[in-house]
Amino acid sequence: MPTSSLHLELLDFTTIYQMFYKRVYTIAFKISRDVHLTEDIIQETFIKAYKKLDSVLDPNKMGPWLSSIASHTAIDFMRKGKRANETLTDYNAYNQTENNWCVTCYQKKETERFSEQEIIAEVRNLKPQERHIFIMKYDEGMKEEEIACKLHISRAAVKSRLYRARQNLKTELMKN
Repeated sequence: MPTSSLHLELLDFTTIYQMFYKRVYTIAFKISRDVHLTEDIIQETFIKAYKKLDSVLDPNKMGPWLSSIASHTAIDFMRKGKRANETLTDYNAYNQTENNWCVTCYQKKETERFSEQEIIAEVRNLKPQERHIFIMKYDEGMKEEEIACKLHISRAAVKSRLYRARQNLKTELMKN
């Protein structure tokens, strides 16, 4: 048995894991872009490494060797997911969708709380600029871009006025 293999056997696998976990994690995450999938890739990488530990002749090349296993494992995971027509969950997109749904539900509950007459009365109390844009958006169904063109103002100005109108409307409705 070569001396380098003997030296490697002296290294505890837990030590190898601790030394190279961050490196393997970084590689796996860069490829998968998914925290949960990254954990699976790391586990698979270290299982493969453990099974083939005796094939490493130079302990100084342990890092590059593990990096290679990690990248190949991650690529394999991604291919398997596509082949099986699985959609890897993008948790940011999922959270955004969930947040949008919650906001919609909240807004629906808020509008159900008030009668149409109460809302119309409070819309009439908005500042003229806010009221005009609010009516164009919600009564006439115009898009922000269309409102901006019609009023010769920027889209950002339309958005901020709509935001203020909704906030003022909400505040006044909650007071009553």
